[in-house]
Amino acid sequence: MEGVLIFIVFAAAVFYVCRMVYKAFFAHSNAGCAKGCGACQTSLPTFSDDLPQPNSKS
Repeated sequence: MEGVLIFIVFAAAVFYVCRMVYKAFFAHSNAGCAKGCGACQTSLPTFSDDLPQPNSKS
């Protein structure tokens, strides 16, 4: 019985590590890191719509 429990815990740990490796290299997300939470910003935001244009009449 203990052997089965140890195998289940070991299999779960292997699955978790394999899933993390897969997400780090193959999963496509908008985040800049493997976590996929979106907290990491990959590029600077552009505020060109908020800036006044030099030749515009306002």
